[in-house]
Amino acid sequence: MRSTRNEAVSITSDRSSLITLARGLHILEALADAPAEGMTHAALARHLGLQRSTLYRYLSALQELGFVELVEGSARYRLGHRAVHM
Repeated sequence: MRSTRNEAVSITSDRSSLITLARGLHILEALADAPAEGMTHAALARHLGLQRSTLYRYLSALQELGFVELVEGSARYRLGHRAVHM
């Protein structure tokens, strides 16, 4: 049986969603293992091997949802209240 174009798009979309989920979880894991003062964006990007612009998009989404927060008075990120609650 041959795949239709819609099935191919669906498979690609599913794979893309899984990659997005995995990256988000890797960010949360890295912050969970980070010191209490958190990690800078640059250190986190190096640690994860992500481009800084890509990481900014992920951090913005996670921050908006409460899973990541900026440490007050610094440029460091740490787990947010929703991640800690989980």
